[in-house]
Amino acid sequence: MHILLICDPGPPSRRVTAFKDEFTELLHHDFESEVTVDVCTEALRVQADHRLELSTLDAIVDRYPAADLVIMLTDIPRHTQGKPLIAEVLPARKVAVISYPTLGALTTKRRLLKIYMSCVNQLLPDGHMPAKTHRLPRWGRWSSPSESGRRTLHAHTFTGRPRLVLA
Repeated sequence: MHILLICDPGPPSRRVTAFKDEFTELLHHDFESEVTVDVCTEALRVQADHRLELSTLDAIVDRYPAADLVIMLTDIPRHTQGKPLIAEVLPARKVAVISYPTLGALTTKRRLLKIYMSCVNQLLPDGHMPAKTHRLPRWGRWSSPSESGRRTLHAHTFTGRPRLVLA
């Protein structure tokens, strides 16, 4: 398994660098296979309607042709359906995007690792066994897949908005 972690410069980059080795070990332990994790720090552009510029993401991913899955940690606060968006999975692109501000300024490494592992589970092709542990934070629930397969993980509406404001 080869995973590419893309992160915005600044706090997201520091967080990814701090947990990369532990994330690699979790993947190796849970999936019982060889794991390679690459990290790329690069800012993504945002469109006028606050959506990510996916062509920029695609250009970054093209530089890592061996990557099976891509997880992006962005410093952009994201919302859908009036709720803070923690993560979005785009299976057709094999990409997950996590919004760092939605997690809050005081989010723990453990919580961040759970979200990363949950994104990996969402991106696995059909027929692959999900990770044994570290699946999904108990407070979260992924949306049902859309026609394109897109899934979202929203912050709880009671704590999500204050957390986003405090970040």
